[in-house]
Amino acid sequence: MQIESMLKITTIESDDDVLTIGVAGRLTPGGCESVEQALSDARARNQQAKIDLANIRLVDQASVEYLAHLRRRHIELLNVPSYVSRWIEQISTSPDFRKCGSTKGNERRG
Repeated sequence: MQIESMLKITTIESDDDVLTIGVAGRLTPGGCESVEQALSDARARNQQAKIDLANIRLVDQASVEYLAHLRRRHIELLNVPSYVSRWIEQISTSPDFRKCGSTKGNERRG
C-alpha cells in the first residue's frame, strides 16, 4: 500500500508587506516546487517572504537541501523543528554544499 504525500501550504499577508508561507505535513520535492511558487508570487508583489515550518511532520533529503538553499538566499525560516534545523546545519556546512552555484540574483528583496 502506497501512502500519498500530504502537504498543506497556507499564506498569511501582514500589513507590513511580509508574506508568511506556512508549510504543514510532509515536505517532498513536489512540495518544494509549491513553496518556490509562493516565494515567486511574493517577489512579484515586492513582499518579503518567510517560511513557517511549525507544522512540518516529515522531510526528505532533497527537501532539507532546498530549505538550506532558502536559508542561504536569506529567506527566514520560522519555527524549524530541531531535527530539521540540525539536518539543515549539517548540509550547510558540508563541502559539497558550499561548492554549490552562486546565489546571485536569488537574494530576498524587501
